[in-house]
Amino acid sequence: AKEGRSGDAKEVLLHMIARGEEVNSFHCNAVISACAGGSQWWQSLQLLRSMPAMRLVVDGIGCSPAIIACSRVSHWQLGLGLLSNRGMARVTSAVNAGLSACSRSSHWAQAVELLHALPSWRAQPDIISLNSGIKAYAQVAQWQPALNLLRAAARMRLLCDQVSYSAAISTCEKEGHWQPALVLLGQLCDGGFVPDQISFGAAISACSKGAHWHAALKLLEHMLVVKLTPNTISFNAALNACQWQHALCLLSSMAPCRALPDT
Repeated sequence: AKEGRSGDAKEVLLHMIARGEEVNSFHCNAVISACAGGSQWWQSLQLLRSMPAMRLVVDGIGCSPAIIACSRVSHWQLGLGLLSNRGMARVTSAVNAGLSACSRSSHWAQAVELLHALPSWRAQPDIISLNSGIKAYAQVAQWQPALNLLRAAARMRLLCDQVSYSAAISTCEKEGHWQPALVLLGQLCDGGFVPDQISFGAAISACSKGAHWHAALKLLEHMLVVKLTPNTISFNAALNACQWQHALCLLSSMAPCRALPDT
């Protein structure tokens, strides 16, 4: 099964059952993982559904690869349906797989619902869970819950990474909340991370939407200090915030940065 030979792995399992040998969750999970890793995602679902009849517990170890496999072929609903099995021990990896399935299919509202279900399932979220949640909140324009997730990470002693802060900055950007966006950018730097073009671009766009052109220009200048080349998106965001005199100066500075003005 480790080599991904799903057909052989399934045959071995069937022979074990036919000979009356003891079959446990480990054997089934290995075959499920092999099937899910290939193109036989439906066989992984069939085996998962047959486990209760064999008096075996369906757990997150076998469920996770099956959920991801379903999302790859646009059957994310089937994947999420696995999490509703009453007898399944919903471990964090399975819930994360469900969050990934929602993200892959752009069903952000379902991702938020799944995140809210974590406490009732007694599944401890990790940084992957929280990052997925922050991204989901960004897509549904809910910046305050996204920031609450960052605070929750601190309470749970989870180390936020660059993905955490960048996703939170993007959440603030959508509604033009430039002040929390700048705070998050500072926390990103304080955490020992180097902001990239996406982080800076989102913060500049937040300043633009908040009509705070001074901060937008400062961020552009800081990008050059840390040797990051502003792209067209960053320049456009700053241009939208500027008065016309500063906008002309920005246009003239785009060429040395190899950023082409658009229409």
